[in-house]
Amino acid sequence: PCVLIDRVRDTPYCVSASCTGCGVCPTLGCPAIEKLPSGRASIDREQCIGCGQCAQYCAFGAIVREGE
Repeated sequence: PCVLIDRVRDTPYCVSASCTGCGVCPTLGCPAIEKLPSGRASIDREQCIGCGQCAQYCAFGAIVREGE
């Protein structure tokens, strides 16, 4: 489980259509991020606590807060 799980949950993040499938974000180690068979990333909204680490890690700006 994520070491940040004890934090207060915020609006979760999601992967936008601009994901290039570079494969970098799953290396962050967040249990909410997975790489799909298509090569693109996916974020499980139930596991995401909204910390924003993944959005900072994405060089393409493809990870955004839901609703933005």
